Amino acid sequence: MLSLLESLCLSRKIIAIGECGFDFFTPDYKASAREQEIVFNEELSLAKKYNLPLVLHLRKSIEKIFTYSKELKKLPAVVFHSFPGTLREAESLKNHGVNAYFSFGKPILNGKKSAIDCLKNLPLENILLETDAPYQTLKGESETFPQDIKRVYEKACQLRNMSLEEFSEALYRNFLAAYSVRTFTASL
Repeated sequence: MLSLLESLCLSRKIIAIGECGFDFFTPDYKASAREQEIVFNEELSLAKKYNLPLVLHLRKSIEKIFTYSKELKKLPAVVFHSFPGTLREAESLKNHGVNAYFSFGKPILNGKKSAIDCLKNLPLENILLETDAPYQTLKGESETFPQDIKRVYEKACQLRNMSLEEFSEALYRNFLAAYSVRTFTASL
């Protein structure tokens, strides 16, 4: 599988490596920590070799990523998918020199205090939003849909006390910067 990933890097068919990282959410996942670390080191190596951003998945493992801060700061960007940490942890990653982007989704609609605190207090240029469809459901939902991003944006705008237009433009610039994308056309 890593040879396929490297061939995609070589042919410039991808703009980032990931979603990768560590998931210790269940005992079975935690039992595979060594295997996760081996694969993560390979993916990190490819990201460094091809100067690509890394998209991180961290569940019940935020502390693990700090052991990699020296390596992460060598990357053009690190996107923390559905950032699970605190404001202090986010600021610490930035203080370690990591060009970090912190992405938030439906947990801000569920009232997750750490996500709301980060969203309200991190510099705007370090924020991204997502849905993680079909996951990250609200209470009473069976799945999340991509169009739920509108509710995430509305809540984030409320928390930042910004207009949807101003906030959307800022996050679009963040996306372009994080992924070193020069032009991007999307059909909405």
